[in-house]
Amino acid sequence: MPNHDDESIGARIASYRNLAGYTQREFAEYSHLSLGNIRKVERGERLPTHGFLATAARTLAMTVEELTGQPYRGRQRFDEKAHAPIAAIRSVVRAFDLPPEWRTAPRPLGEIADDLAEATRHRAAARYTRLGLALPELLEELTAAVHLLEGGRRRQAAKMLASAYYMAHCLTYRLGYADLSGQLDDRQRWAADLSGDALAVALAQWSRAGGFQAAREYGAGLRLLAHARDQLTAEAGASSPSTVTLLGSLRLREATLASRARDEQATEHHLTEASRLAEQMPDRTDRVHYHLTFGPANVAVHDIAAQVELGRFLKVAAWQFEAGCTAPEMFSPVIDGEWHRLLSSSEYQEFCAEHAGRQIGHAPNTGVGEISWVQVYEELFGPLPDIWFTDQFGRLDHEGLAR
Repeated sequence: MPNHDDESIGARIASYRNLAGYTQREFAEYSHLSLGNIRKVERGERLPTHGFLATAARTLAMTVEELTGQPYRGRQRFDEKAHAPIAAIRSVVRAFDLPPEWRTAPRPLGEIADDLAEATRHRAAARYTRLGLALPELLEELTAAVHLLEGGRRRQAAKMLASAYYMAHCLTYRLGYADLSGQLDDRQRWAADLSGDALAVALAQWSRAGGFQAAREYGAGLRLLAHARDQLTAEAGASSPSTVTLLGSLRLREATLASRARDEQATEHHLTEASRLAEQMPDRTDRVHYHLTFGPANVAVHDIAAQVELGRFLKVAAWQFEAGCTAPEMFSPVIDGEWHRLLSSSEYQEFCAEHAGRQIGHAPNTGVGEISWVQVYEELFGPLPDIWFTDQFGRLDHEGLAR
């Protein structure tokens, strides 16, 4: 492994690129990053954006933290603002179990709830700097409330605290503080258990499964999610929109982990179950409950559903090439988007080998007309599912589907 102690971020990227065997031009082709941008970053003439780093890390089959050191901080003013609350969040996390007599009495829960709702809106709108500024005081007050209140009010405070911990977990993970994000994950489960709210517990388990996914421990993550589903169904049933949202979100995360584990049958099963749950949403529209969005559109554009169909498309493409036919045309924006994502990752060669038995390139689609490969697809897999006729916003083209 390269020694990066005294290197700039650009030099670190260059070292790992060389270790992976890429020239700058090859790295640009595989990552779909600009060659000029790569050269400027590696020479230290330009700071990489977070998007650049995420793409570079995927191409090099590593995490952003491994590529840059934890966390990566740019030199722009907004970077400093985003990272400024981290020390205060760490302090609250360290002191979560200190005795009640050491704590300052919090405001009434109704007042704190208003601020929590505002923080939730900041997270939904990706206003992370504002979210970070709000979280330390929210976490401190709600932790005090959990220790000082009793009965129903204590359970309410714990539910609110679990929500605040979840948002702090999302923020710190996004900023690259993997250790702190993991601690917040643990605190979220602690607060959710105290709340006695089955949905808060399910959200905590959904969040925890992300850690198993990042560590590539897919079997453990799948067992955790299955247990969370069973527990939620036993305690809350499966009828209310909020419960359906959590159950559906658990299913979609199971589909993701099963796909990463290369279990196509399990992936299909979880996606089918997620689709069945989505049909139960009121008016068949997506809803947000406990920070998670779920519904028909959410399922339709889920990346794993697109990945399954991309694998099938590549298998059809290989068959077409072996038969001496022209390359099949991709007409789905959702599946094509997943294709572009995989093209920029180190997984693409393995993905092609698994599904097509050969490497399949990607070329811009410049023509229109009859899609000739559908008959081959239907002989192999059955009718094209709705995702082929769904745009990136989850809107179904009913006329295209009918044709």
